[in-house]
Amino acid sequence: FVFFTETATQAKIYEQAPVVSDSISDGPELQQPTVVPLSKLLREGPKANWIWGNDNNIAYTLSQTFETNAKQARVIATCDNQMTVFLNGQQIAASSSWEVPIETDVSKLLKSGHNVITAKVKNAGGIAAFSFKLIFLDTNGKPQYVVSDKNWVATKGDQKPVPVAIRGKMGDGPWGNVFAQQDSGRV
Repeated sequence: FVFFTETATQAKIYEQAPVVSDSISDGPELQQPTVVPLSKLLREGPKANWIWGNDNNIAYTLSQTFETNAKQARVIATCDNQMTVFLNGQQIAASSSWEVPIETDVSKLLKSGHNVITAKVKNAGGIAAFSFKLIFLDTNGKPQYVVSDKNWVATKGDQKPVPVAIRGKMGDGPWGNVFAQQDSGRV
């Protein structure tokens, strides 16, 4: 048999304040990289073109594919007159006001590897044009861009895709540089 001589009320309680020691490094001190917001980088890089199919009076589906392993991406887009834009089948933007481009984060919709941008566009009269710009950071942190350009294709209905018609560069009239606006329709 073992007998205890202390009762629970007689037990000693010890208290000590936590102490944090300085860390020690064996190598050079690491500098945190400067992080530039994607919305700022979106205004830099290559200029997007204004694109459409060959006929102003036809509704088109404009599309482009790209490859990436990026985890972060941001888009800005506008259309004279109506657009609904998709990334990998998920709607990312819709507008009927070309004067106020839509800007949004699309990071959660990126896939590792093959990605597809699709824009369903329609004109309400006069000249028709769509403009798009996406930025993502590659695995080295370098900005990469996908812009509306000659590499996009236009499809009307069930017909075979054809190269888009370039209507101008961002900044050209009659639209001007609407992507430079600080008060875009951010989402």
